[in-house]
Order: sequence, then structure tokens, then C-alpha cells
Amino acid sequence: MSAPSDSPSPGAIPYGMLALLAATFFLYAALILISAGPIGGGGEARIAQAYETLYVAFGLWVMLAVALLAGGAIGGMSPAAGVLWVFLVPFSGVGNFVALDMMDRHMTWAIVFPLLLPPLIAFYAFWARIPALKAGLPAKRTSLAVLGAVFVLSALPMVIAAYY
Repeated sequence: MSAPSDSPSPGAIPYGMLALLAATFFLYAALILISAGPIGGGGEARIAQAYETLYVAFGLWVMLAVALLAGGAIGGMSPAAGVLWVFLVPFSGVGNFVALDMMDRHMTWAIVFPLLLPPLIAFYAFWARIPALKAGLPAKRTSLAVLGAVFVLSALPMVIAAYY
């Protein structure tokens, strides 16, 4: 009779990664609810909402960076993708802040950027950590598609905001 193995099965999802992604989803939902909610009150209420949005968005991007570090530390992403994420995570955070500012300036359609950026980054972190996902999606194509989409969704708000 063989002893039970302590190593997880290839398709298993680590509990730490699930907890990290659950916290990230909570911050993501809070950011969307805060930014899509009504802008009301006087100057102090608007300043309070701006600080609330700032703190939640910053926390969300920190959680996304930690998720990417977890995915990369386990060996799930190529070194080139890891280097690109070092620059792309702050860049996408700035793009997200610009999109949130555009929403505050009555461009409500700009919610598309905060809606799409965090799930893309979280998907890549999850993909890099889970062997079953990596087996189903080729590394080079997945990295190119996600990194390219994050770059475009981060740069577009900056370009659009420069003209409005």
C-alpha cells in the first residue's frame, strides 16, 4: 500500500491563490460600484469619493501585482513576460486612474477600461499559476494576447483624455 501524496493534483487550485483572487475580486467589485455610482453632494462629498476611489484602486493594483508575483514565482510565466509585467502593472494602474478621471468628467463610457483591465491581469496571474490552464493555452500566444490587450487598454484612456 502506498502512502498518500502531499502534492496537489495538476488540476487543483491552490487555496492561497483562491484567497488572493477572492480579495482581488472584492476590491474590483468595490471599485466598479464606487466609480459607477452617483456623484452627489457638495465639494467635500466629491473629495471623499475621490479618496475612496483612489484607495480602492491602489489596493486593487497592489493585489494584482501580488497575484502576478505568485504566478511568476511558481515558474508559470516566461522571464520576458515577467519583465514586461514589471512595467505594465504600473502603466495599467495609471491608465485605470485616467479612465476613472474621465468617468468623473461625465464620460461614462470610460468604465470599459476599469471593467476590462483587472480581469485580464487576474486571468494571466491565474493562468500562470494553474498547470491545467497552462496545458490548455499555449504560453507564447496567451502572453502576447494578454500583454497586448492590457497595453492597449492602458494606453487608450491616456490618448483619449489628451484630446478631451
